[in-house]
Amino acid sequence: MDEKGIAVQFADGREAQGDLLIGADGIHSVVRTQLFGQQALRYAGYTTIRGVASFDHPFLRPGRLFETWGRGRQFGAVRLTQGRIYWFLRLIAPAGGAWREKAEVQALCHNWHEPIEAIIAATEETALGQRDVYDGKPLPQWGQGAITLVGDAAHPMTTSLAQGACQAIEDAGVLGSCLQADQVLPALRTMNKHALDKSSAWSSWQGR
Repeated sequence: MDEKGIAVQFADGREAQGDLLIGADGIHSVVRTQLFGQQALRYAGYTTIRGVASFDHPFLRPGRLFETWGRGRQFGAVRLTQGRIYWFLRLIAPAGGAWREKAEVQALCHNWHEPIEAIIAATEETALGQRDVYDGKPLPQWGQGAITLVGDAAHPMTTSLAQGACQAIEDAGVLGSCLQADQVLPALRTMNKHALDKSSAWSSWQGR
């Protein structure tokens, strides 16, 4: 970063230059680490298995989603477009646990209400994903100079809040509005005020 703007080098050796750098590189953000050092992440105590399946059932009519809670686990599903269903299974488990094959996932939900077992059965093994869930404390600022963070890079949160993508979209909208109204650096400082306001709101919410 200098008076000419931002220069970045990618893992494959490519380089690029620009007027600003937006770190939208997720919870393990390289940009955040470069700016503020390694930030501690907190394991939420559960892992999440996700899948997408071609599936149709009257219980999942358009506009409806559901969650079912059991001991140490939670299943949810929502209809997507083109006859598909997105679903997830949260499991209380130690971090770094073994990958669950489809047969094990089916066994974990055996005898649960319709159509949970059928949704899992309709899911291809290759359409399954699994990830331990982490979050972290909000940063007091999201950027320096012509660099700013957005989304999970700035404010990692658990999937149970159902706000990760929503907050990233809000960040992008605010950043876009700031850039339309100002030059790059004033816009990013306005964005940083948004970050401070959001961090203050989270701190108040977490303290309740």
